[in-house]
Amino acid sequence: MAFIFWAVLFISNQCVAQLDPVINMCSRWQHSSTVKNDVLYIDGGIETFRLNSENYTMGPNVPNTVGVNENTITVLMNSSWNWWTNITETSLNKSTNPTDGSTPPTGIIRGAFYQGLSSDPRVFTFGGTSYMGNQSFPGWRQLQSSATPLWSYDTLKKVWEPFSSPLTVTPNYGFAAEAADQGLAFYLNGQIDNGTMYTTNYLVNNTLNLPGMVVIDMINQTFANISTPGLTEGTWPRVGGVMEYVPSIGRSGVLVALGGAYRNTSGPGNFSAQSLATFDTVDVFDIASYLENHTNNGTWYSQSTSGSIPPPRIDSCVVLASAPDNSSHNIYLYGGRDPTTPNITLYDDIYALSLPSFIWTNIYGPGSSPRWGHTCHIVGAGKRQLLTVGGSLNKTLNDCDWEVRGVAIYDLSAALWGTVFNANAPAYNVTPAIVKAVGGTANGSATVKEPVGGYNNTALAAVMSATRTTSAVASASSTTSATSSPKRKPHAGEIVGAVIGSLAFVAIAIGAVWYTLHRRHIAASRIPPSPVFEATTAGEKAEMEGDAKHRLEAPGHDVPWELDAKGEPQELSPISLTEMDASQTRTELEDTGRKELDEQHGRAEAEPGSVTLAAELSGTAVPVGVRLGVPVIEVNGPVEGGDRG
Repeated sequence: MAFIFWAVLFISNQCVAQLDPVINMCSRWQHSSTVKNDVLYIDGGIETFRLNSENYTMGPNVPNTVGVNENTITVLMNSSWNWWTNITETSLNKSTNPTDGSTPPTGIIRGAFYQGLSSDPRVFTFGGTSYMGNQSFPGWRQLQSSATPLWSYDTLKKVWEPFSSPLTVTPNYGFAAEAADQGLAFYLNGQIDNGTMYTTNYLVNNTLNLPGMVVIDMINQTFANISTPGLTEGTWPRVGGVMEYVPSIGRSGVLVALGGAYRNTSGPGNFSAQSLATFDTVDVFDIASYLENHTNNGTWYSQSTSGSIPPPRIDSCVVLASAPDNSSHNIYLYGGRDPTTPNITLYDDIYALSLPSFIWTNIYGPGSSPRWGHTCHIVGAGKRQLLTVGGSLNKTLNDCDWEVRGVAIYDLSAALWGTVFNANAPAYNVTPAIVKAVGGTANGSATVKEPVGGYNNTALAAVMSATRTTSAVASASSTTSATSSPKRKPHAGEIVGAVIGSLAFVAIAIGAVWYTLHRRHIAASRIPPSPVFEATTAGEKAEMEGDAKHRLEAPGHDVPWELDAKGEPQELSPISLTEMDASQTRTELEDTGRKELDEQHGRAEAEPGSVTLAAELSGTAVPVGVRLGVPVIEVNGPVEGGDRG
């Protein structure tokens, strides 16, 4: 029996070693991603693998049921695609830096990915921790104590490079945001754990939350670690939340921090001691207050919100879309989870926080197909499409993502899920539900210009009404030669691999119909077709696979791109879409479309016998005697207990 066990173990290890993170992807979450020069970059993350069209699991006594993505995945965004039929994905091995022989960290989870300046061909990874759930996974290695938190990848030279850092520890699970137009990146709070480096193994199943915010000068790759007094929840540092940069508010833009988990005690602790920050209050950081006077660490403001306030959660993602006239700036928050509830509550919904009104609006959901640990971006020429990347579908490790390439598209203006990314989609118009909440039209002219109950601080009111004075950085500093390189142009071979042309509006609508009709079938089977990485014929541009292809002949103003601004979007049902005529508006579409589309993101329930995923997150703490903004660890002995996965 022992011989059989070790034989199976050896064979399983050999199989895992040959698995490709793209071809054999089952699901991926807690990764990092960014979009630059029409390329989506996905780094690290926990990953389960599919082998021979089956979920790769081998039972509780055999390791390698789950591993990590050790590479950087790229997805071309320079032309339109349908994630179900033709999408170009590539796996880039992380190679040794030829300059000093250093090797970039692989399999990192809960870090950040920054795009850097538009004129700089490099992208940057920051922070993260080693996944400790399966150390027997082939190629697994823990971060070393000397590891630097910041690395760049030159997209032209295909080279990784490290940068020295004054930080004493590498944070993970913090709030990341980037002011790319100013050459600045931000990382708020975060934690360290037993996967951070060899010297933090003493934490065992506990974590220690870090106060302060790291500000990274992306031009010179220098760091500042500033204090963060003024945050809500008694200034206790948080993890697992989200943060968005709003460039058109304030003299230099603002950061808006939302959600997160915290523990109002100091020192390490386990997850059970945490609480979740609510969304009835958000935190706003005035970037100009820091740039104009570095000695005061900048100013945070706490502001109350109103409207349809989402339930507390972590592991969500956010994107920003502003009205054409900048009368409203809308932060869309998608998905997430509440691990503090007995059964771990998972969310399938989209909410939007509109500024300067600070009104929450429910855009979609609640649906029945949750997702957490994902990332998202605004993509396409019109900046109206929400691209979601990865995420876990439930509380288990062996359920594959039914979005078989790990990406999905949501049109924010039309409030529709679909399979098609349209690289040439029209410009963003305000989602009708938001228009209803803040007034005006789809083009802007919002009438609600301040919070319903007024500003909590008159100084914040001045920030919100200030005129932008900081100029965007047109080019990178001459201190590094890489920053003077021209904007990356996709290689001709890459373009050929992704070309499916500019899709007609009718093709996009057909995709929405097909998606609605077939989502239950896809979610039920969750068995993807053979990987397809290149487009085939031009005829496939306007049609999807399957036996229920529909030709849409609705008038132009009923196509999602040309909706009446006064119409409230309801999800399209198969009947309403195929039978609508010129007199119908979006407000007349049947409610069944919305209900049916609730399941478009996969199954919400775990299957019997599934492997339970233990929480890997723990609370917040400010070590006694430590100044806010300076993470310092002073531990005299190991800390016992906890329930980190």
